[in-house]
Amino acid sequence: QPIDLRPLLAELETAVDPRPTWEELWHELYHQGDVGSGSYAAVPHLVRIHRARGRVDWNTYALVATIELARGSKANPKVPRWAKSAYEAALLELARIGRNELPRATDPEAVRSILALLAIAHGQSR
Repeated sequence: QPIDLRPLLAELETAVDPRPTWEELWHELYHQGDVGSGSYAAVPHLVRIHRARGRVDWNTYALVATIELARGSKANPKVPRWAKSAYEAALLELARIGRNELPRATDPEAVRSILALLAIAHGQSR
């Protein structure tokens, strides 16, 4: 059942404590190995929000990496043509942001998530 992600994304933009919103986004965008076109469409927004918030947050890196790893596996769909260029650009942008944020990352989860995203963005996903 498709869900309108706009309220969750808007909440993520302004939340003082984004943890409950992240929990819900994880549940909606990646569930037991399954992703859908909404997951791919959300990635550019997650990256835009991450950039605007200006904080090192492991959730962005980990969720985007998880969506990318799930892409095309099992019964998961390919990225729709209408979302493909924005999705691919967002992956590259998040990798660039990650290279800049890695020296400031102090949380081990953030370091691992940034490194995972960088590996994936550079074709080292398997």
